[in-house]
Amino acid sequence: MKIISQRHGISSTSLELFPSGSVFVFALGEKYVLKLFPPLSPEFCQTEHAVLSILQSHRADLKTPRIHFTGDFEGWPYIVMSKLPGLPLQNIWPELSQAQRRDVVEQTAELVRILHQVPTAHAHLPQSEFIEAQRGNCLNHHQHFELDPHWLKQIPEFLESVTLHSSFDTPPVLLHTEIMRQHLLVDVTASQPKITGLIDFEPSMIGHFEYELASITLFVTGSDTHLFPIFLKNYKAELLKDAELKRRILAYILLHRYSYLNWFLTLMPPVNNFQDCLDRWFS
Repeated sequence: MKIISQRHGISSTSLELFPSGSVFVFALGEKYVLKLFPPLSPEFCQTEHAVLSILQSHRADLKTPRIHFTGDFEGWPYIVMSKLPGLPLQNIWPELSQAQRRDVVEQTAELVRILHQVPTAHAHLPQSEFIEAQRGNCLNHHQHFELDPHWLKQIPEFLESVTLHSSFDTPPVLLHTEIMRQHLLVDVTASQPKITGLIDFEPSMIGHFEYELASITLFVTGSDTHLFPIFLKNYKAELLKDAELKRRILAYILLHRYSYLNWFLTLMPPVNNFQDCLDRWFS
C-alpha cells in the first residue's frame, strides 16, 4: 500500500485496514481512503467509480467520498478517495436514545431522498432487470444458503401474490442497494448525532426505488420496527397510504441480490411465516 501512496504523492505513513467489508479498505492517514478491488471483480471498482463521479458532478452537497486517484496495482484496481468524518452508525446505535434514533432515521430518509433525485439518464451502471430472473431462481438461491424447509415451501405462494412495479411505472433511480448502519457515518461529538456520510457504492445499480427499502428495513430501522414508518414519512410520505408496500418490500428482501433469509430472521422480531413478517416487521 505504501507503493500506491508514493505513486500519488501521499505522504502519510499511517496505514489502517478497516476490519469489515467485502473488499480491502485502508485508511491512509486522516485525509484518504484506499479501496482495493479483487482482480476477478473489476466491475465493482467500475461501478463505485461511476457512482462517485456522478455524485461529484451532480450532487456535490451529498455526503459521499470524493475521488482523488485511481489506478491498478498488480492487477488489483483501486480508488483513492476522501476519508469522511464520523463513525459507523452501527458502532453507536446501542447507546442512542429512542429520540436520537428517530432523528438519525429522519436524516437517513432525507439523504436517500436526495440520492434518488440524482440524474441517471447517461449513467453506465448495472440495471435491476435481474429481479424477474430472481423470481425463477429464488428457491435455489435460498436452498443454497440452507434455508429451513418450513420457509422454503412458503416462498412460491408468497411471491406469486406480489406484483412488483416495472421500470415503466416509475422512473428508475440511482440505488445504493445496501444502505445500512455500517455504511452510514455519524458525528457523535454533539449531543445529537449527525450523519456525515454514506459510503460503499460498489453494489450500486439503477432500478425501482422500492428495492432500496429492503436493506433499510433490515439494517437501518431493523428490529426497531416503529422507526420504519418514520423513515417513510420523511422519505416519501404518500407511501404510508400504500397498503401493498410492505408486501413488495418483503418480496424485494427475498429477491435481493444478496438475500440471506436465515440471517435476516435473526435480526428482526421472531416470526413463523410471511404474514407474521408483514405484521411485525413494518409496524
